[in-house]
Amino acid sequence: MTFIQSLILGLTQAVSEFLPISSDGHLNLVQHFFRLTPSLALDVFLHAATFLSVLFYFRHQTKYFLIISNILLLVLFLPLSLVCFSKIS
Repeated sequence: MTFIQSLILGLTQAVSEFLPISSDGHLNLVQHFFRLTPSLALDVFLHAATFLSVLFYFRHQTKYFLIISNILLLVLFLPLSLVCFSKIS
């Protein structure tokens, strides 16, 4: 696989991931067009790269969500743990 083919596959993944179509299907079509054998490792790599780029793009919202969810879990489970440990003792 050449660099240009890899670049085209990456661009296909980037464009088709956020559309209501199958990005896997389009990757397989482009691999068939280039007469490449479909590679599971390449598909996993492209999906992982997409996931990491989305996490990076939404890093501030993700950080805020994690902080809020941890506080919420602490507020919800602290009374429950106190009740459970008081029943055991």
